[in-house]
Amino acid sequence: MQEDRRASFALIVEDHPLVADSLVACVRDCDAGLEVGTAESLGAALRILALRPAPLLIVTDLTLTDAQGTEVLRCLREAAPQSPLLVFTALDDPLLRSEAKALGAIGYLIKSASIQTLRHKIREVIGERPAESHAAPAPRKSWCCRSSR
Repeated sequence: MQEDRRASFALIVEDHPLVADSLVACVRDCDAGLEVGTAESLGAALRILALRPAPLLIVTDLTLTDAQGTEVLRCLREAAPQSPLLVFTALDDPLLRSEAKALGAIGYLIKSASIQTLRHKIREVIGERPAESHAAPAPRKSWCCRSSR
């Protein structure tokens, strides 16, 4: 039986490690068993998507070390056309928000949004499947693609 590679992981594209770690924790709060990977640049994300092209969810910033604005979304959309894209950025720009929506983003959240708002948006996409309380917690799988600077 072939593994459902789309349902097996989410990808966080964020160049600030603290924010990336917080996003990973937030996704895991919504689904404790979901594998979550991180990429600190667009290039790193594209390398991951070349190997695993259909994540259940991609959460991305629009200000990365190697790409800015809608270029990030265009490239991610091309690499993973069926995966939902959620923008999580400090750029509170109505034009960027509109362009992101036109490029198929499922949401555009400003980094000052509450954790509840972020969790709600993530749950809309991946649902909520917490670990069973009587079972030992599953080992948390995490992988990362960090580019060299």
